[in-house]
Amino acid sequence: MLSAPLGGRRLLLDGFPRSRDNAIDFEAQCGRPELAPAPAAGRTRAPHAAVRRIAVYRQQSEPTLEWLRASRVPIVELDSSGSREEMWSGLKAIGRLMRNIVI
Repeated sequence: MLSAPLGGRRLLLDGFPRSRDNAIDFEAQCGRPELAPAPAAGRTRAPHAAVRRIAVYRQQSEPTLEWLRASRVPIVELDSSGSREEMWSGLKAIGRLMRNIVI
């Protein structure tokens, strides 16, 4: 995908970067991201799975967020608990941010 020309189009990669190393590699290969979706700790009903998700969030997402902030990459949050229409509206709003952003 990195080798395919995008013709000036922009991409929103959901769930990426997952780790600080992902973010650093992305910047080295593609340049500084314009913005990044905020990682979520996730929701689960099983208590043991929730503990694991929180541990993974702290281990991977917190350092990633620190790197993004230090690199001055805007972080956007998208609530995925609503309907498809609400989710689509949120994605379109993020798209408008991407078109107007100045680095």
